[in-house]
Amino acid sequence: MPSSELQGQFAASLSLAVARYLKDHPAAVPEAGVWLDGDVEGWMAQSVEALAEEATERLDALEAWKERVNDEDTAAWETGRVDYLQAQLNLQSTRSGSFATASGSLADFLTSVGEEVAVLDEH
Repeated sequence: MPSSELQGQFAASLSLAVARYLKDHPAAVPEAGVWLDGDVEGWMAQSVEALAEEATERLDALEAWKERVNDEDTAAWETGRVDYLQAQLNLQSTRSGSFATASGSLADFLTSVGEEVAVLDEH
């Protein structure tokens, strides 16, 4: 099972990405439904620049997690690599504002708000 640290990073990355998308596409807010939770609303109160800065910091932390786990526990990497990749993609989208390619839950969100997205299958 992926570490709680990775799970926290993944959850935050998804909230950040959803918030960034909704800030850039306010007409999608009524379609967001269950995706628009308290975490997303909190991030939406921040500027796009603040979201990008947070994404950059979290990308650095995610990379540090990967390096640490690869050195200490390769089994943890194997169980967490998909969540790692999805979190990385979510944070990159948050930082850039580009949602043309997505994976996992972010792809599900984008589809639910009517976005056509190239789905990256990381398996």
